[in-house]
Amino acid sequence: MLTVGYHFIKWLIFIILTPIMIFGQTKVQTNDTILKNDSIKIDTAKIDTTYNFVPDSIYKTVVYKYNVDSVLLEVIYKKANMFFKQKEWYNALKYFNLYFEKTDSSKISLEDYYKQIICFYNVATPGDYETNKIVTEQKLPILKKLLSKYPDDIKLKLAYAKINTLIDQGKNIFTRKKFLKKAKIILDSLLTVDSTIKDTYILLAEWHFQLQEYPKLFLKLLGLKSQGNKDALKILLKAKKIFPKDIEVLYYLGIAYSRNYKIPEAILTFRSIRFLKPTNQKEKIYKNKALIYLINLTY
Repeated sequence: MLTVGYHFIKWLIFIILTPIMIFGQTKVQTNDTILKNDSIKIDTAKIDTTYNFVPDSIYKTVVYKYNVDSVLLEVIYKKANMFFKQKEWYNALKYFNLYFEKTDSSKISLEDYYKQIICFYNVATPGDYETNKIVTEQKLPILKKLLSKYPDDIKLKLAYAKINTLIDQGKNIFTRKKFLKKAKIILDSLLTVDSTIKDTYILLAEWHFQLQEYPKLFLKLLGLKSQGNKDALKILLKAKKIFPKDIEVLYYLGIAYSRNYKIPEAILTFRSIRFLKPTNQKEKIYKNKALIYLINLTY
């Protein structure tokens, strides 16, 4: 009796699940086929109306799974430029990175590299996936070419300093020495020429933050004069005098206070950001970050 019941249940489960499994496989195959066909059928004449609404997931799936053709690469390139014009820096960086990954370097113009670097400069965050693609020693020769073509471009110089500061982050100081020295020379020279460039102060503070983890004696012997968090705080206090209501400056100042264990000052600084109105997406991000820090410090 038990044996009959057992076989009956197995048979019933088989009857129920078989159509579901078949349908599921068919659905996956159908969607897969549609995705592949859609990537091939994109009409060059319709690119301008297509690239605005194709989901990011479709781009990535098609590019990595089907060795995308030149038409879709053009779509990705146009989308990168669209975000660049709209100053949506992170999305622009993401699509320029994607385009560069699938394009022969000999076919990439210096102007496109310039756009990628400017996107990076505006959004770079240590450890971020898209940032890490650019923070490499291999990127420095391209930056040198750009700087020779645009010698007075402040953003390029700051990007060059930023990349040198972040290269090999987390590795020993002997590996990073030459990059950190180069970054400091650039930033010091920019500060000498024009003391009203906000980002110079922020990057100098970041430079000192980066050196906090290393023994001060080693730094001195290597010609890297820094007291880490203490020097970062001094620089940001100078920046505050020039930019008293700048959200980004105040955010980094709050960080510097907290890293120097000046918690009451950090709380007051983060609180002051709550009453400031962001003027762009970048400031919105820093305002949200400041709120998170404030919550962590007060609770």
